[in-house]
This record gives sequence, structure tokens and C-alpha cells, in this order.
Amino acid sequence: MTRRCRSSLPAALADLQTRFPYQFQQWSPIRDGLALDQRPGWHGLFAELCEDVHRILSPVERLTFSWLAVSARFGAMRCYFAGELNPEVVQAVKEAEQRSATHCEICGNGATLRRFGDDWATRCVRHGMELAARTLLIREQRLSRCHEGQIERRLAQWMMTPDPRWGGQPPQVLAATTLGATLLLELLMLQLEPGLPLH
Repeated sequence: MTRRCRSSLPAALADLQTRFPYQFQQWSPIRDGLALDQRPGWHGLFAELCEDVHRILSPVERLTFSWLAVSARFGAMRCYFAGELNPEVVQAVKEAEQRSATHCEICGNGATLRRFGDDWATRCVRHGMELAARTLLIREQRLSRCHEGQIERRLAQWMMTPDPRWGGQPPQVLAATTLGATLLLELLMLQLEPGLPLH
């Protein structure tokens, strides 16, 4: 018998375990930290998926269904489950995973799946710009991701420093408008492309 561990689920998803306990019956306290790598912007998509699965499955099929893992892979949500391979459930999971590639994993707004250095992520313009700047800063400064505090301080400093690459404006000013943030994101993405000079 597996123990249900509600406290390990993020608060935004905890009510799903209450509403659909059978969907979480195979989660164990040992695996919970690895099993749910859920991005906040995708909580709504996963909640809709849980509701769809509940609507699709018969009471008998619900006895064997359970989520095994929900994670981000190659910039999109991936959902793994145990139970009968109901074609409608498989289709619902596939559609939710595809929709996740158009919703920012941070805020849930409209987004684009992009490559940021060595990683893939689905980000809106604002969060994409932040990730691109962070990735570029890590590369330029040769920082390790374990220096999180240092990265955040340098990123904040970079956002306020006038830069000739952005017409002498600090990136923070350019990012204040949607058009400016989009332009800044595209310029940063160009700099992240392999083979292009950083300055």
C-alpha cells in the first residue's frame, strides 16, 4: 500500500489530490520530489487534464489510473501515468503536452518554445527575455549555476546599466514596453546562437 503525501504537492495542485485521489494513488513520499516537477504556469493545464481524465474514465478504469510523473522535458510539460491505455486519455495527455508549448511555464501567458543556450524552455516575452539575459550572463561571466545570488545581483545590475548594444539605453528601459521587450528578447536570442560574437 502506498502512502498519499498531500504536503509534497504544490499548493496550487493540492486540491486536485483531494478532488481526484485515485489519480495520485501511486505517488510515494520517496518519489514525490522527483515525480512532480510542475511549472507554475502549467498548473492550470494540468488541472484541466485531471478534470478531462476524470470525465473520460469509467469508474472501473479509475481503479487502475494514477499519475506517475509530471515534468518539463525539452521545454514542454510531460505527463506519465499508469493504468489502462484508454485512447481518449492518451489523446487528452498529448493535447495538454502540446498546449504547454504555447503557455509560459512561469506565468501561463502565451509563449514560444525556444532554445536558451543548452536548454529548451517555453517562455512569454518577459520571462524569455529574463532567461535569455541570465543564460547570456552565465556564459559571458563564466558563472556556474550554483552561484545563484551572484547571478541575480549581476542580472539586476545589467538591467539598469546603459548598454551601447541597446542604443545606449539600459535594458530595463527597453523592456518597459511590449515592443521593446520583444526586440530585446530577439537581440538576446541572436547573441545566444552558437558561432555569433557576444559583443
